[in-house]
This record gives sequence, structure tokens and C-alpha cells, in this order.
Amino acid sequence: MIIMYKNTTGRVFQAHYVAEENIWTQEQCDEWTTNNPGTTARVLDDRKDASACYWNGTELALATEFSITISTQTITDNGTDYVQFSNLPNETQVYVDDVYIGDTDSSGIFQFTSSEVGTYWVRFEKYGYFEHSTEVTVNASI
Repeated sequence: MIIMYKNTTGRVFQAHYVAEENIWTQEQCDEWTTNNPGTTARVLDDRKDASACYWNGTELALATEFSITISTQTITDNGTDYVQFSNLPNETQVYVDDVYIGDTDSSGIFQFTSSEVGTYWVRFEKYGYFEHSTEVTVNASI
């Protein structure tokens, strides 16, 4: 089996179950990895279902779901209104509209606020977890 996974989370996003004569060489995996930054290709002897797995450095393991609590998904642009995300594991990577914001701390809380009207995608990533994205809407204050 050939797996492709995201380096930041280990999350397997492709698995190819191929006949032994079609397995890639290490050179082919390295070439694919070089041409696809942020990802890695690896050949495994394992043939298990990789759809809910991540690469833990030695084997495929089941990924964990985030259990995030979200206070609301709609706020106003007054600069003080915010969405609170809680129950986040320490060092979860936070992105807003694909821009890296930073890592969470041990409080497990991230607060999002904006003074710009619009729709934003807040994404959370952590090694060994399924990626989680949530849409947040910022409306004009009255």
C-alpha cells in the first residue's frame, strides 16, 4: 500500500492498494514528496483501511476527532463581540481563511473577533487529529 499524508497532522489523505509489482520505490516516494510540499508518500506492508488514520511515525493509527465547543457562529463587527472555541488540545494550530494565526495554549481556548464584515473559515489542526473547520459570520453592528 502507498499512503500520502499531510506533514503537519499525519492525516492520510490518499491510500493506494496496489499489486506488489506496482509498488513505488523509495526514490518514487521521495520524488512525489519533493513535488508535493507539506506532504509525504510512504510505502507500507499494511493493507488496513487508511481512511480514518494518520501516520504516527511508525504505523497507521486511528485519528482523533476534536470535541470543540463553539459559543456562536455569528458575531457583529464592533470589535468586542467574539466567538469562543473551547476544549482545544494544547498546541492546536489555528488558521483563519488559510492564514496561520498561532498555536493554542493549555487553556484550550481560542477567541475570534473581527471589525470587518464577512464570512471567515476558522480551521484547527493537530497531529493525530482530523482537521476541523468552522464558518464564522461577522455582521455589521446596528
